[in-house]
Amino acid sequence: MAIDQCHEQNNAVVKGSGGAIGLTGNPGALRRWMVAGSEIARIIAEFEEQATRGHGGAHDTGHLHHDQKPGVQAAFMKDVRALIAVFEEMGNPFLKNTQDLLVLDTRDIMETTPVAETVRKIESLGEEQYTKFVEERLKLCTKPVTETAQEQVATLQSATDQDAVKAADPTRRSEE
Repeated sequence: MAIDQCHEQNNAVVKGSGGAIGLTGNPGALRRWMVAGSEIARIIAEFEEQATRGHGGAHDTGHLHHDQKPGVQAAFMKDVRALIAVFEEMGNPFLKNTQDLLVLDTRDIMETTPVAETVRKIESLGEEQYTKFVEERLKLCTKPVTETAQEQVATLQSATDQDAVKAADPTRRSEE
């Protein structure tokens, strides 16, 4: 990607303003492009060669994004296979027409918690938030458009954190 950006930047410098139209309409810009085009290609090829030299060539994973490394890919495939196995064994939970929030691997119905309630009503919360955003920023102009909307994720995350604290608390009584 960096090479692409560099190449585009060089194109912009060589062509000047006006893009390809400016290039054909401006004899000076056309001459610069004709002279510099091959030099830019040579420099990019030289850079690519230097970048891969001593790094194992095309089979080296040092230049890959961390998600593209073989270990990460293998772990991801393992997780995908496990999910498929659960779907095959227990059925696809997305095809079930129920209001219950189920745990995938055990099919237990999740007890009513702040997280479960937030998940159940997330669509209506989002619609309310959108309506409020449009009303305040576009219709009434009481807030600037650049002011961000309240995140619903915070509600879900704080509820998750509270549940985790309750679950980890050894002094918690069962009737709570």
